[in-house]
Amino acid sequence: MPPRKKRNSAPPVSVTDRIGALPESILHHMLSFLPAQAAVRTCVLARRWRHLWRSTTGLRIGPLDYHDYGGADVEDLHKFMEHLLILRERTDLDTVQIQFDGFCEEDQPRVNLWVRYAVMCKVRALTVHIDCGDLDLDDLPLVSRHLRTLDLHGVVLHTSFLDFASCPALEDLNMNYCSIFGSNVSSRSLKHLGISYCSYDLDCRIHISTPCLVSLKIDHHSGRTPFLENMALIESAHVYLCKYSKDACLNHASGVFCGANNNACKNCVPIEDDCSKECVLLGGISSAKHLELLPENGTFIFARDLKQCPTFTKLKTLLLNEYWCEGPDLDPLACILKNSPVLEKLTLQLFSKGPTHKVEMKGSYNSVEGPAAISQHLHMVEVKCNAVDEKILKVLKFLTAFNIREVWVRRSAAARHPSFLPIPSQCSPPSPFNVFLPRSADGARRLFDGMPPREKRKRAPPVSGVDRIGALLDSLLHHMLSFLPAQAAVQTCVLARRWRHLWRSTTGLRIVGLAEEEKLNVKDLRKFVDHLLILSERTNLDTVEIKFAYFCEEDQPYVKTWVRFAVMNKVRAFTLSIDSPVDLYLDNLPLVSRYLRTLDLTSVALQENFLDFASCPALEDLKMNYCNIDADRISSCSLKHLSIFDCSSKSDCRVHVSAPGLISLKLVGLIGRTPFLENMPLLDTAYVDLDKDCEDVCLNYVTGVFCGAKDNACVNCVPIKDGISSNFVLLGGISSAKRLKLLSESRNFIFARDLKHNSTFSKLKTLLLNEYWCQAPDLDPLACILKNSPVLEKLTLQLFSKGPNHKVEMKGHYCSMAGPSTISKHLNIFEVKCNVVDKRILKVLKFLSSFNICFSF
Repeated sequence: MPPRKKRNSAPPVSVTDRIGALPESILHHMLSFLPAQAAVRTCVLARRWRHLWRSTTGLRIGPLDYHDYGGADVEDLHKFMEHLLILRERTDLDTVQIQFDGFCEEDQPRVNLWVRYAVMCKVRALTVHIDCGDLDLDDLPLVSRHLRTLDLHGVVLHTSFLDFASCPALEDLNMNYCSIFGSNVSSRSLKHLGISYCSYDLDCRIHISTPCLVSLKIDHHSGRTPFLENMALIESAHVYLCKYSKDACLNHASGVFCGANNNACKNCVPIEDDCSKECVLLGGISSAKHLELLPENGTFIFARDLKQCPTFTKLKTLLLNEYWCEGPDLDPLACILKNSPVLEKLTLQLFSKGPTHKVEMKGSYNSVEGPAAISQHLHMVEVKCNAVDEKILKVLKFLTAFNIREVWVRRSAAARHPSFLPIPSQCSPPSPFNVFLPRSADGARRLFDGMPPREKRKRAPPVSGVDRIGALLDSLLHHMLSFLPAQAAVQTCVLARRWRHLWRSTTGLRIVGLAEEEKLNVKDLRKFVDHLLILSERTNLDTVEIKFAYFCEEDQPYVKTWVRFAVMNKVRAFTLSIDSPVDLYLDNLPLVSRYLRTLDLTSVALQENFLDFASCPALEDLKMNYCNIDADRISSCSLKHLSIFDCSSKSDCRVHVSAPGLISLKLVGLIGRTPFLENMPLLDTAYVDLDKDCEDVCLNYVTGVFCGAKDNACVNCVPIKDGISSNFVLLGGISSAKRLKLLSESRNFIFARDLKHNSTFSKLKTLLLNEYWCQAPDLDPLACILKNSPVLEKLTLQLFSKGPNHKVEMKGHYCSMAGPSTISKHLNIFEVKCNVVDKRILKVLKFLSSFNICFSF
């Protein structure tokens, strides 16, 4: 084929991240409209998005798709949510939406915790929506000066929670499919109240005390009808009493109507209960401008209220159903019309649920025909029904008595068809039977859950005393609480009102046993710790200590989250100790903290990125005990003190230790290859102990042939071309130390091989060695290090004795009168410690005498 002609390439497209260029406040607001999972995932978009999710103005807890309720269970998301709330900034929240389909009894404390967190973050609009199962909210008052809207669905509410006196900004309250076990719903700030498909306690009427209410909706409730106290500012009210209401007329089934006369059954007649002698509903809503009163036949509350019918002095729009037209003389309808002096529009929705009606008739009041007993402002009357039968004609005839004449009639096509049959309503209220079951109260409450009320006890006579500790400043009390285990610190909340929230702002966090000998299990305490971290303030922490004895693989994400929480709260001294055969694998991410000064790790698996402390410029002390070091390098420019005890490392490479500012070093009980120490010019003290677990073993040791500093070395002792072995491994890095303690098992070759490079210890003043340095035929290692220590002042040989107690101790001194020597002339203290003076000890003493060192026994 002929070669193709070259096409002109399109000019490069300049891509601009317009969204990412917006101010952070706008991005936080945008992320608040996403489900929490999606908001967190935006951290991978770019570096700027990494932490934006932590400060969103909204929190939506539920499925990724809110139209799909089938896959959203609390159990599936509770781990994610607890980690999210622990790591999130304590910024104010405009909206919090908690919406789940699956819910079980074990999820109660989790969702209650999320609700408390939302309130602590000054949420303004809170929604809790549970589709399957009822969430039993804590029976504690809701305290928030910021909450404006509260929407509850599928929730069990108790008396204390329904007292909103501590929510002075609350204006909107919606309760749907809730179980209300309380005697009062009270709020002086509430303006809009909706109660739909809720069930009430059967033993009493719920009093609704909301004097500033503007709109009210009561729809499809089961139980006794609530008692409405006076609502002087109300404008609109919708009341629908369904057949599940327990205020039912006993005569309704027999066809006898209990009206506003004296022929009422015992239910319809006021009884001696809480409020039956007063108006239950109509008295509270008598100031409304717009009313929709739609009770089902059989309920008696409205009929009984009409016996004390109030005057609706502001009522302009009224919607009624067939309930009001069932009396023999239509007394209920007549009564309410006569007590509505400024009524402008009346709608009668008779035997038709709507919203579409087959027959609609409109009429108006005719003032020419003479005065009437009803409002003269009534300029529109509507009658909506499915068919004009005898019951409808009876109502129309009744209306004509009040000078109301028909203007026109509109019939739908379906109503004109001869074969038309009304379609029964497909909407049926939910079954009310399971909503009155008592809640299980067995089992101890969790530490942060609402405590059940205590039995009243006789109070002891008051003791006159001064609370000297409680009189201290908050900052001092916070510091004092930081020395207590977290469980004990939280328990101080019961001491007095002032102590109630002090534990949330302590300067230290100790997740340890209450007693020193107590062994903790991560699984037993992780709920407590998660709740503690979520509810605590985001104050700076001086110390964080996490110690556990039992640990399993499932606990990994929890402990990692606690570590991140500590770093986020600017911890200065952090301790993590896991006394378990299972190692905790910390995330392979760099530790970033400008405040961390001390890091103490026990039984932790550490990886490459974590051990790069370049992002911890204040880190000075690092301790690693029984850790698994799965990395090639440990680096820090600020580190001053490093301790590695009984840690394991890779077998195929040496770990590089790069800490140029190090002052003290401790390497004891290393498992694997000996680490390579880079130059440490500021080093003052070093302690190195290579025991039997070190893999740098001399191959000739078993045969009794010693690989010293000469050329008769095995392949391990001779430097090999691995990039490191040709240089110093240990001695080069610590050659600037003033005090050295160098111990090794006899078969290890690192020190012997390092001596071939003849490093000079120009600052060394104190040196402690063991028998490893005295086993060569000519004691070459000992002679080599002595000759290269020009300012050595004290030498201690700890020979064949582990100590600390030794059976034989000998002291010697350098004798300059005996002639010049090749070792330090400053050597004024010499000690030999052993258990018995045998041939090996005498050989060492004879060797030292050649350096003009004299001993006294």
